[in-house]
Amino acid sequence: MVEWANGIRIGLKGLAVHKFRAALSMLGIIFGVASVHSYDSLSSHRYQALLRGLGGETEQYGRWNSMVAPDFGSLIFWMSNIGLVISPAPILHPNLERFGVEGTLQLYRVRDSMGCCLQSPTTTNAGPGGISSTTREGIRPVKTSDQGDVLEFEVHNYPDTESVLTLSQQYHDDWRASVRTASGWQVARTVPVNGAFQGVVIPAKSELVRLQFMPLVRFAWIAHVFWVIVMLMAVLGRYRHRPIPDESFPAARPMVPRHALRQDPRSQFRGIGTPRTDSQNR
Repeated sequence: MVEWANGIRIGLKGLAVHKFRAALSMLGIIFGVASVHSYDSLSSHRYQALLRGLGGETEQYGRWNSMVAPDFGSLIFWMSNIGLVISPAPILHPNLERFGVEGTLQLYRVRDSMGCCLQSPTTTNAGPGGISSTTREGIRPVKTSDQGDVLEFEVHNYPDTESVLTLSQQYHDDWRASVRTASGWQVARTVPVNGAFQGVVIPAKSELVRLQFMPLVRFAWIAHVFWVIVMLMAVLGRYRHRPIPDESFPAARPMVPRHALRQDPRSQFRGIGTPRTDSQNR
C-alpha cells in the first residue's frame, strides 16, 4: 500500500514479486511516498490490526507487510482511501475498474473511497476504545493547511450536536486537536475510530479544526538546556570559591643595605649601624 501526496493509496493484491517490492520502495525514496509495503520497525499494534482487517498479514514481528487481500466493498477498505489496486490476477468487483496492464500486473482504479477525511454527526459518546462507526454518510471537510505535523480543516458548523472528524490515517496519541468556535479556540478530544483511524470529537458550533503532532521527543532540547545550565553553574561556583590571599598580614620589611644604616648607640646588637672601618675590621 503506497500513499501519494493527495492521500490516495496503492494496494497490492495477492503475492507480489520481490522485484516489484523493491520498485515500490524506490518510488517512496524518489517521490517521498510513504509505503507500508516496506520494513517498519515501529509498526504499531493498531496498524497491524488494520492490515489484518484488510486481509493482509505482517511478518518479522510486525515489521514487514507486502500485500493485502481485502473485501473491496467493506467499510475498512473504504476508510483506508486506497485509490489503486495492483494484482497479479484479474479481479471482478463492482468497486474496481480496470484501466491498464503492466506486464503480468493488473491495474485497477477504486471507484468509491472515503478520501482524506469525513465529518459525520454523532450523538454517541466515545468509550474507552474510541468510536465505532458504521456509516459512510457525512460531509467532506476542506483541508486548508497541511504542514506535515500541523493540519487544519474547515468543517461544517453543526449548531446543535457534536460531530466526528475521521482522518484516513493511523491513530496516534500524540496528535493534539483544537477547534475554533465563535468564542475562540478550545481543546478538542482525539479518539480512535474503528480501532485504527484518527478521529476528533468536534463540539457544536465549530468551524475550524487544527491538529498538531506533539510527541515528547520534540521537547528533548529542554533537558539539554537544563544540563548546560547546571554545568555552567558548577564551573562558576568553583571559580567563585577559589582561595583568596589573606591581606591582613603586614607587608614584608624592606631590606636596606648595611652601609646605608647609621650607627645606633641604643642598639644592643653588634653589627647593626654604620659599617666598620677597615681598621676595625682587622
